[in-house]
Amino acid sequence: MKPLTPGTATFRTLPAVAQIYVAIVVLAGAASLAAAAMRLRFDHPWQFALLMALALGTSAAKIELPLGRGHSNLSLAHAINFWALLALGPAEATCIATLSAWGQCTLRVGVRNPPHRVLFSIASLTLSVWVVGAVAVLLNWGEPGIASLLRTAAIIAPIYFLTNTGMVEK
Repeated sequence: MKPLTPGTATFRTLPAVAQIYVAIVVLAGAASLAAAAMRLRFDHPWQFALLMALALGTSAAKIELPLGRGHSNLSLAHAINFWALLALGPAEATCIATLSAWGQCTLRVGVRNPPHRVLFSIASLTLSVWVVGAVAVLLNWGEPGIASLLRTAAIIAPIYFLTNTGMVEK
């Protein structure tokens, strides 16, 4: 088993406000995943399986982003999550995003992150995709045509980005 990230706080050593925030995001992510699981339709099972495999594979392929005080990485799985949302719908995309977040947190990591960070990362991406999926449904994305697809993508892409990055610890 890989060692934990050096200098990383445990959940118990976080300030109380941070503990509450992490717990809320994890619970909201779990509720989003449960709601998605109850709405799975599997209208396109092979496409779902393909996107699930691609999400897992691309989550392991990380692009390192050097930052001033530390480092971060970008996963190509975000593109797969977005593709799943537009091709399959919110329930399927939420499940795919959850798997891709798990993969990003656990596959090909140099040093293991503490459990609260892993759960938070998975939950925040799960919740982001669920929220964006709800917005897409409100936009009546079922309308056929490239114009509708482009309009929906133009609206939900910034919401996806802001929701996903807005939950990250500062």
